[in-house]
Amino acid sequence: MGGSGSGRYGWRGVVERRYRLHVRDFKTRGGFAPGAAGSLVWTREGGTAGSVGFTIAADRVVLRYTRLGEDAEGRAAEWPTTFPITYIATHCRFGGRRYFWLCGSCGKRREAVYLHSRGHLWACRVCLRLQYASQRLDPATRQNRRAEAIYDSLGGEHEDGMIYKPKRMRWTTFNRRMDKAEELSGAADAAWALRVAGLLDRLERA
Repeated sequence: MGGSGSGRYGWRGVVERRYRLHVRDFKTRGGFAPGAAGSLVWTREGGTAGSVGFTIAADRVVLRYTRLGEDAEGRAAEWPTTFPITYIATHCRFGGRRYFWLCGSCGKRREAVYLHSRGHLWACRVCLRLQYASQRLDPATRQNRRAEAIYDSLGGEHEDGMIYKPKRMRWTTFNRRMDKAEELSGAADAAWALRVAGLLDRLERA
């Protein structure tokens, strides 16, 4: 592990560039059965980005991976690392259990934890001060992307430039989504207009 995906992006880390451990990664593999062992592999851009081995104990998952870095003389080095992550299970109202990690920094219950850039800690997004990539976009681009996502979920534009209600979708649902997409698109246009006006104003003052 280490290397790609574990560095920083700007002054804050980005969620999409970090190794993530979600409780459902284990639920899909049979749950948190003590004694079970295996490995997880992360992929990015069609290739393997990293992997980690694990063993499940009664109240924790013990991870095994290799940290990459430099030794005292500045040479590339690897350190085999074993790291335990505590988990807890809560009983659901209508039966079954729901699992959570305990963040390695704040100790709060989280469904997902992320690897610190130095590879020595698994903690929640808040403690590691991670942002989603979309949060780094300007307001106009972010709102426009949200609008486009809604249009795409409805089937996108047809050859005539119109968006039609998908089969079996209620008209009230279709109209609500279209209204939301048009609201976001209008807000994006307004944000772009303000940005352009600000640039023109600065040019006139220069």
